[in-house]
Amino acid sequence: MLENTVYRLKKDKKLNVGYFGGSITEGSGASSWHKTSWRARLTAHLRASYPDAEIKEIMAAVGGTGTDLGLCRCEHDLLSGDPDLVFIEFATNDMAMSYRDQLYGYENCLRQILGFKNT
Repeated sequence: MLENTVYRLKKDKKLNVGYFGGSITEGSGASSWHKTSWRARLTAHLRASYPDAEIKEIMAAVGGTGTDLGLCRCEHDLLSGDPDLVFIEFATNDMAMSYRDQLYGYENCLRQILGFKNT
């Protein structure tokens, strides 16, 4: 596991986990978005593994959106929750874009996230 994440969980006893993406991250296809999606299962796993830690889930996924729209909503939907750990998934919705545009979108989302934590 990531060292800074483990530190936050063991020492600070808190972690804000941001999930940023499209419908897959939102929970599309799962029998229950809040229980069986990969996002919900990962949050549940972290809570079970670190029961003394306060783990907050920042659900910043919107079905049908790609990194192009993600760039516009990154600060409001994700960064406003002050995430310590972020998972990004726009794979399906970015498939219609060129590879270069996909990389541009991901890179600029990452720049927003890293810039936010360093201010």
